[in-house]
Amino acid sequence: MSTWRPYNTVLMRSELTKTLGNANIVYSGNPEIIQSAFGIRGNFEVLCCFKVVGPTDAREPPFGGGGSVHLFRNNDHSKLPWSNFTPITTFPPSIDNSRFLLFENLALIQINFGSANLDKPANLEVIGRIGDKLKHICRESRYPFYWKQTSTFLRINNSYDLTEVTGNPSLIQGTFGIRHMNFELTVPLIKGGIYHLFKVNDGDNPSATPWQIGNHGKPIDHKRKYEAVSLIQSNFQNNPASAGNLEMIARSENGLFHFWMDSKTRRWNGPFDLSSFG
Repeated sequence: MSTWRPYNTVLMRSELTKTLGNANIVYSGNPEIIQSAFGIRGNFEVLCCFKVVGPTDAREPPFGGGGSVHLFRNNDHSKLPWSNFTPITTFPPSIDNSRFLLFENLALIQINFGSANLDKPANLEVIGRIGDKLKHICRESRYPFYWKQTSTFLRINNSYDLTEVTGNPSLIQGTFGIRHMNFELTVPLIKGGIYHLFKVNDGDNPSATPWQIGNHGKPIDHKRKYEAVSLIQSNFQNNPASAGNLEMIARSENGLFHFWMDSKTRRWNGPFDLSSFG
């Protein structure tokens, strides 16, 4: 089981190389970087997917042909050293009992809850795509810093798996909800359009609350196929007391488009073709 020691500044031979022997590692998907609350200045945290190209036995469980790695930069050290690459392994094991989660694309954030001590850094949260489904994992903010996952893929209303997604997910912690800390997620769909999903984190046990489909249960712009998305919450709002609008940039095969969600009606507006401004 892998653990993450955020203050380890020793540069070592890649853990992947030590684990997988002579197999070749090919990095894939979208790399993610954030500045976390670990350390005094805040470390840089990086996640990236990888594929295993090499001996057949390295492409079978427990290695499963790939996974994800994380590394960090210690921004308190005068030389700003990067850590070693460490494969993300989870507890409990992944669904197919492989050692690594076979993410093809992922999204990374650090949230403002999850630590037993509110003065300490909180959990890291990841949404990763495996085939046409999504998986939600989190890394505990206290020793031994385990990565944890649910026993299922991401489910809607805790009743059925979300399927037929593609491209990269984009995840933020917004300011919607009574406690102003809901998760907001967008992801392209194979048949066309984009799903906006959200997770209300108001209860005493936020991990138990279900994911729901936004935009009144309908895909955004279902007539066009998209390949990648990027999501933020802006400071545009209906009134000073309301949450800011969600803003999204989506890439299709031949265009770049802007969408925005009205924070009052929760309806998405767009697409607005950015290529016309080129």
